Amino acid sequence: MFVLSDVVSREGARYYLVISKHEREHNHRVGKQEFDQIPKNRMCLDSDELAEVDLLRKVGVSRGKNLKFIWDNTEAEPCMIDVHNLLAKLKLSENGDSSLSDRLSETLDQICEDEPYGVAHVDIDRSGDKHIARCIIIQTSHMRSLFSCFPEVILVDATHGTNAEHYKLFSFMVHDSFGHGQHVQ
Repeated sequence: MFVLSDVVSREGARYYLVISKHEREHNHRVGKQEFDQIPKNRMCLDSDELAEVDLLRKVGVSRGKNLKFIWDNTEAEPCMIDVHNLLAKLKLSENGDSSLSDRLSETLDQICEDEPYGVAHVDIDRSGDKHIARCIIIQTSHMRSLFSCFPEVILVDATHGTNAEHYKLFSFMVHDSFGHGQHVQ
């Protein structure tokens, strides 16, 4: 590709207009195949196809089967990372503007609705303007029946994560005969 370019240069009080010829080349291949490999062009789905993929995601279909569905039913030719990114974007858009605490509350409410005698409780530490969940307790009806059969059992539970030495953190929740509980580390 030839391009004519002009440059204004200055020497003292005089200005010069210099016109030069310049040849440019791409340092890579250019063509339809390369254009089709751009991620934006590999994943062009219309709204109906996108809704079907979102429905498959909500049902729990694997990424590989989503990829095969897109290959078989659309003109798009995505790779696995494109499907991964698409599903992550769809999941993020599903949550919308709800915060983590809102989603946690909805999940705990759903657990309590599904379980006839289920219990969910969140201990929140309100210090200043921060509200931090310190302990989340979920009991199903099966767990409650086991505890009623064996009241002398103390529950030992490993929390999610580790401390600085990479040991699992253990919490003991000790209840007395009056139903009052206390955490012991």
